[in-house]
Formats: sequence, C-alpha cells, structure tokens
Amino acid sequence: MIDIHAHLLPQVDDGPDSWEKSLAILRRGIEDGIKGVVCTSHVLNRLDEELEREFVGKFEELKKRVKEEDLRISLWLGSEIHCNAEFNPKSKIATLNGNGKYALLELPLVGIPNDVEDIFFRLSVEGITTILAHPERNSVIAEKLEIAYNFIEKDVLLQSNAGSLTGQFGKRVKHTVLEMLDHRMIHFIASDCHSPHRRPMILSRAYKIITRHYGEKTAEELFIVNPYKAVIGEEISPSPPIPIHENRRRKRFSRLKIFRSCQNVNMQSSFVKKRIDASARIKLKMAESEVVEAIKRAAEYIVQALRLGGKVLLCGNGGSAADSQHIAAELVGRFKLDRNPLAAVALTTDSSILTSVGNDYGYHDVFRRQVEALGKKGDVLIGITTSGSSKNVILAMRAAKEKGMKPLGLLVKKAKL
Repeated sequence: MIDIHAHLLPQVDDGPDSWEKSLAILRRGIEDGIKGVVCTSHVLNRLDEELEREFVGKFEELKKRVKEEDLRISLWLGSEIHCNAEFNPKSKIATLNGNGKYALLELPLVGIPNDVEDIFFRLSVEGITTILAHPERNSVIAEKLEIAYNFIEKDVLLQSNAGSLTGQFGKRVKHTVLEMLDHRMIHFIASDCHSPHRRPMILSRAYKIITRHYGEKTAEELFIVNPYKAVIGEEISPSPPIPIHENRRRKRFSRLKIFRSCQNVNMQSSFVKKRIDASARIKLKMAESEVVEAIKRAAEYIVQALRLGGKVLLCGNGGSAADSQHIAAELVGRFKLDRNPLAAVALTTDSSILTSVGNDYGYHDVFRRQVEALGKKGDVLIGITTSGSSKNVILAMRAAKEKGMKPLGLLVKKAKL
C-alpha cells in the first residue's frame, strides 16, 4: 500500500514533535504493509521559500535517518495545503513528489470558502489536479454530498482517511464516507497519520473493510493503484460518480448549525480583491500562451463562415447553455457597434426539441440531432464544456465535423473528438 497523506516531519505542524516519534510512525506503517509514503505537512497560511526550505531540510534528514535505521519504505515529499493559504503551484512541495500534477488541498472542518472552485480552476490551468483531503469530515459536505459530487464533476479527486472508515472520527463521519464510497466518490484512502499511537500510520483495517464491502479490485485502486499514479504524476481516470438523489435516507443535521458555520467564511473586502487578482493573473498568463493564437484562428473561422452566408451554432449544458445563448444574442443583436445582424443559433433554447429528442433518443443526442438538421458545410459549431467530457456536446461536434462544419471547443480539458 502507498500512503499519500502523512504528517511525518517533526516540529513543523501538529504531527510528531521528535525524530523518535517520526521513526516510530514509520515502523508501525511498515509493519502494517505500507511500502511508500508522501510526507504532507500542513501549509496553513503561506507557502513561501522559508517554509519550503524547512520542509525540504527536514525531509532530507528524515531520509537519512530512515536509511541509517534500515527501514524499508519509500519516502516522497509534498504538503497538505489549506485552501485559504497563499501558495505558488510551482513550488517543489506544492504537489506530491514535486511532480507538478497532483496537489493535496484541505478544506476547513466547518464551512466551505466561496472561492474554493476558483482555486481548483487556477490549479487546473497550471495542469494540476486537486486532491481534496478528507472531505467526509467537512460539516457542509456531510450534510449535502451533492457538493462533493459537483467537485468531482470539475475533475477534483477525493481522499478519505482510513480512520473515517474505522470509526475513529465518530459515527457521523463513518456514515458519510460509506455513502460517498457507495456513490464512487472516493479515489484514495490514506492514513493522515500524526503520531505513533493516537493517529498512527495504519491502512490495513480500512483495506479489509473496503475489500469486504466493495471487493479486492476497488481496494487495490484506493490503496495502491491510484496513490502510485498520483506519486509518479500519471493520469488517473476514475469511474464517474453515481449521482446523489435528493431523497437519500440519512441523518440530517440542524440547518441552523450549518447556517451559523457558514458565517465563519471570510467575506471581507480582501476576499473580493483576492478573486479579482486571481482572475487577472490567469488572463495575463493566457495572454502569453498559445491560447492567443487559438482564439485568433477561431475568430477567422467564424468570420469566414459568416461572410460566405453561413451561421454559428452553439451548445452547452448548465452555465455553458447560458453562455451559448449570450454569445448568440451578441451576434444577432449587437456587441459594441451597430452593424447588420449575424446568423447565430443557440441549440439550448427550444424546450420542445430538447425534451422530445431527450425522451425518444436520450439526452446525449439533444444537440447532435439539431446539428444534423440545421448545420451546413462551412458553418461553425461552438461547443462549450468546461470538463471536456460532456457527451452531448462531443457528439454534436463529431456530427458537425462529419457535415463539413468547423467545430470549435471552449473547454478546460481536451475533449476526445
């Protein structure tokens, strides 16, 4: 087994306070069958060069002591970054094993910051996938698992604590993590060890629970396969989560308590400024990237289609559906200058077509059928999917390509067309 979340460096956080305790944690982990571990000390406020040097220095000392003690375990360095902390994603300790691919982030136990999805997005722009540590212990997620489901839809991976499964954090947390497992919403299980005895590096008990309830294959994915891929920076493609139904039968907590807990989220002016600054930084980075040339080419395709008497079709789901309608409105109406109207149609607006095709063929065909009916050679289809995996958008773009149209994608991740 490989443990991707462990507090082993002494005197840097609430983990061990001596080298002896650090080594005692490792000995217990080795006895438990753990072959490799990532040292993920807390970053609570700011990841600067001084903190990075401290972590790296203590990590090198730990490796030296492990070698002297002849302890047979692989060690890697990373960190557990609080979602409100300031950090540079390019720091050598911001990602697991410094691979620049996976970062371990932590939510508060109470409440969820409003800008957390912006943080996930900024990391994804850097090519980094967020691994969210122990979401089952967050009070808001425990009350509404749909939040965790939506995180996964945005390509966030979730890591549960072994102690959550064994009941170490109470019945509520155990019930939550089991329900998340039932819905395929957990991708790693780690120890989150802090000490040799109170919170030890033990995974075998949780491994047995997973094997008994979900099978050996699932256990291997959660404890061995996915953790190893995260360490070496290899792509992880988990099975899609099972949607959460509103009528799920589970204990509910006081909505008043949840409301009060959300009052603790920082809503000061600095919070607003932080979001504006983050947005500006992303746009400035885009201005220096290959995205500029891609936007230029897309605009040329659209201009050519319109000049030849063609049109622009647009499609997307949810917020992307609203974006489709907004763009179509700007083309048919006006943007900055008065001009002749330009032919554009959002394929997201005709409720009769959407419901009839969805009923007769399936929701994945609602845009494809319209493209086949309305699209002509030389037209442009703009498909909007932030995940790059919306099936109905991808099928529509494939249909457009077959008809000789020019399919253009607005997405975060590359779609498989």
